[in-house]
Amino acid sequence: MAIRTTNAHWKMKEIQRRHWLGLGKRFGVLDDNGHGMETILDGLIARTPGVIADVEANLPKDFPEQVAGPVLRGLGVHDLAYREHTVDNRAVALGLEGSHAFGGDRVRYRPFWNLEYRHALENQGQAAINYVNSPAARDYLLDMRSYNDRLFSVGTGLDVQFGRGWALSVLLGHEQGRNDSSANRIGLSVSYGASQTGHGGEVTADPASASGEDSGRTCRGRRCPRSAAGP
Repeated sequence: MAIRTTNAHWKMKEIQRRHWLGLGKRFGVLDDNGHGMETILDGLIARTPGVIADVEANLPKDFPEQVAGPVLRGLGVHDLAYREHTVDNRAVALGLEGSHAFGGDRVRYRPFWNLEYRHALENQGQAAINYVNSPAARDYLLDMRSYNDRLFSVGTGLDVQFGRGWALSVLLGHEQGRNDSSANRIGLSVSYGASQTGHGGEVTADPASASGEDSGRTCRGRRCPRSAAGP
């Protein structure tokens, strides 16, 4: 019998947690308290050590160890637990950014860019882990390093402000660490209002409103002829 989510999985070693989560979501599996598959799996894992101990305690004394051992020990042989986790990470950053606005009353453009370099003054961490069942005499220590070291970041984008109140912002960026770690980002924002704030934080307003001409205009369609001045 296979576990069928996006694809069918027949082999036990290929069935992962996400497959059970997908199956539970597909069929709406809930526990008695209305919790989903995530909670059900966590509860099952938490109860496993107690179930193993109960079964082992109730086995007949002459039950073959070569049968019970692989089953009972195998259920939790690879379970790991964190003992202690220490982190020491401090960094300095240096950056440059710039922008230039231009355009007319109908459309205003503001291209912008930024460069940043981050360097770690201290970058070390250590996590102690051990097996839940039959732990080793000494914990296993994992040395950990932050991604935020010798990191170069570059970004560019464009803010476009239309005279009718629409604003468009586009952002592109790339980050490269000291190793092969890298990340790309892309952003798009569309908004509408009399006053807009672009990506770089610059506030722009409707050119007609900014010049105080709204009170002296009667607008029809695309044309806004100036109304007659009062006495």
